[in-house]
Amino acid sequence: MTHMTAITAGASGPSRRMAARHKMFEPVRLHRDGETWRAHLLDLSRTGARLHADLPPHVDQWVEVELFGLLLRGRVIWEKACRFGIRFDQALPDPLLQGLIETVVNAVSRPG
Repeated sequence: MTHMTAITAGASGPSRRMAARHKMFEPVRLHRDGETWRAHLLDLSRTGARLHADLPPHVDQWVEVELFGLLLRGRVIWEKACRFGIRFDQALPDPLLQGLIETVVNAVSRPG
């Protein structure tokens, strides 16, 4: 797992991202307005996620990310080409975030 702190430009200028990002490449399902489609989770933090989808949702749309049976609800805050970022409506508790990360690591390290 890689932890990153990034600088982002907000409405009031550069600001430090408060949540560590955990890189991964995990297939997920996106849900919006009764539609479901496939995407890949590229990184995850307590407050949001970066994803890739052939048909990404637009900025300000609300989506649910289905990851290991959990639905994580968030609003799209940026979109560029096939990648987009969402901010969760509620920050993930640390134990839940760590459990998701461990599940991804275990799934990747399992012989196929």
